[in-house]
Amino acid sequence: MKDYRHIKKRIDRYLRFNFYRTDGLISRLDALIFRELVTGQVKQGVRGSLVEIGVHYGRSFFLLALGRSGSEKALAVDLFEDDALHTNREGIGRFGGFRNNCRKYRFDFSDAEILKSSSLEISAEEILGRVGEVRFFSIDGGHTYEHVANDLRLAEKVLTRDGVICLDDMFSALWPEVAIATFDWLRAADNRFVPFLATKEKLYLCDSDYASFYLAMMRDDEELNSRVFRSISLLSHEAIVLLPSLTSKVIDRAIASLFSIGRLAKIARSGNETQGPSTPLLQTLPTKK
Repeated sequence: MKDYRHIKKRIDRYLRFNFYRTDGLISRLDALIFRELVTGQVKQGVRGSLVEIGVHYGRSFFLLALGRSGSEKALAVDLFEDDALHTNREGIGRFGGFRNNCRKYRFDFSDAEILKSSSLEISAEEILGRVGEVRFFSIDGGHTYEHVANDLRLAEKVLTRDGVICLDDMFSALWPEVAIATFDWLRAADNRFVPFLATKEKLYLCDSDYASFYLAMMRDDEELNSRVFRSISLLSHEAIVLLPSLTSKVIDRAIASLFSIGRLAKIARSGNETQGPSTPLLQTLPTKK
């Protein structure tokens, strides 16, 4: 219980001070869901590492890394090579930005926990060799049918029986192959996974034996339960849909805009003379003594 409270406290600190300062697309609602699932697993004795395919600058990966308990590890999988297409407002590419953020947050990841590779080129055995079995697997990599089908098979092979898979852009009209590959995978005769939670951007899956376990976890949190829009049936299984309130959407956009203005003002002051900020933009988290 003490470990659970400590982990939730440090994730809340990240959400309060650094979440909007880190480039990324995960919404605050999904960030809160990540927090409750990751900490709820710790509280209920679910053990394993935490993995994300498609890390970008680390906004959602840091939520998983902060959720580690004891000797658990976190694994970041990304190509980190198309920096020319993905420079942030400070002109820093993804790998440089990710490394800078790791330093600012004082994360000390081992070599095994950062994997620069296409997910098509790694195996379940490599993931298990690096971090062991996984309790939370976030998939936000390539959005083609081939990538999504591959990443789901990887997750299935390394996940603990009581683990969770989170899939990004499941309902996006821009990436229809994400949904096609996912439903093909779910309909396989030997598949044990079912959807239990959906948001505008993500779909959350678990073993059918644990769906009620995770549904209860969401409903037990007052803030998330207030965001339950309705229950739906997905492939004959109950899932809840969570949507942000109008007030929270306005506040989130306002806060995000303020941080964007702050970043642009800093760039203007520096005259773009350096590749990155000369002083940390993020409030660092205190190291655990």
